[in-house]
Amino acid sequence: MLQKLGEHIAIALERAKAAEQRAGDITDPELRLDNERLAQSWRLLARSFQFVESLEQFLLDSDRQRNVFVELEQFLQRRNLPPPEPPLTPSSDAVSSILSRPLCAECARPMWLTSITSADEPGFEKRTFECPRCSEVVSKIVRSNYDEDSEP
Repeated sequence: MLQKLGEHIAIALERAKAAEQRAGDITDPELRLDNERLAQSWRLLARSFQFVESLEQFLLDSDRQRNVFVELEQFLQRRNLPPPEPPLTPSSDAVSSILSRPLCAECARPMWLTSITSADEPGFEKRTFECPRCSEVVSKIVRSNYDEDSEP
């Protein structure tokens, strides 16, 4: 399903771009506004598809991680070893940051987070994303997911 959503995202972005171009070519203010709204709707649809794709990937990864822990517990039980400490539950900010991968402006694929560095302003960080398909790079400044007073 992930591949199909990527195709839908690309199509929605192409249609948004076409509607924007039509809006730029039209002199009638009402028709121009209609095409601008149409472009906005196509972009919203692309973002919705991106969210669904990210959520699906998150759920698949979560399920895989849960299976690893189940297998580990079974392995430890067979050898009469104590169970591991329970995994930390991610904060809502961490989950939100996972789900907010930007779309590549060149090919409309979800980008991968490649680095996080501190930003000039306290409480913020610079996140760099790279497209796995076309290697486009984008950086964003966002609020940090951790308390700077606590240890990393």
